[in-house]
Amino acid sequence: MAIANEVVAALDPDGWQTLVKAFLAGKSRAIAEMDPQQTLASFPFDEIERHSELVPYGSIIPFDEPLLVTDGERRLVVEDLYCVRSSCDCSDVLLELIACDPVVGDATSISATTLVTALRLDLARRKWLDAGSDAAPDPEQNRLRELTLAQRPDLLRILGLRRQRLRALYRTAAGHAGLTLGPPPPAVRTAPRVGRNDPCPCGSGKKYKKCCLRD
Repeated sequence: MAIANEVVAALDPDGWQTLVKAFLAGKSRAIAEMDPQQTLASFPFDEIERHSELVPYGSIIPFDEPLLVTDGERRLVVEDLYCVRSSCDCSDVLLELIACDPVVGDATSISATTLVTALRLDLARRKWLDAGSDAAPDPEQNRLRELTLAQRPDLLRILGLRRQRLRALYRTAAGHAGLTLGPPPPAVRTAPRVGRNDPCPCGSGKKYKKCCLRD
């Protein structure tokens, strides 16, 4: 303990930032190398299978690096929720943008306080989904969509990996719980092919070749 106290006392702000970056890099590497078939997580099976309850990624893997977005003076954490129901082949993800406590100063300690908005995204089609077919476009939601994609250009890739990881963990947990699940639904391509010069399906307003095609 004495040695630890001496190290803490000797670290300046730059040293702490270096330590934080090394810590986050280590967590990311451990998660990327995680074997879902050897990792047991806890899921609310009844709510998922009977009521199609969405599962927050952070509730199953709370030690992964949070997705953060800066909107002016406020900081937003993007909480991603997925459908892992065994018979469902949807690729939708619900993104809840939550304002963080302004006192928080780094990505390792977040106190989420207020839900700002919720966005729904179809990962397979790379398309934002509206609240309803008759719903008028929400300018604030559109602004936050563009802001999120601008600050997190790797967002679709990250969400795709997280969805795949969460669904694999769910099947492993169900097997350990003695639940019998059918085979995973086959992946179905529902979107038409997008040309390089066509508008990007994600809704950014850019050409496909200058946006998601680069992911």
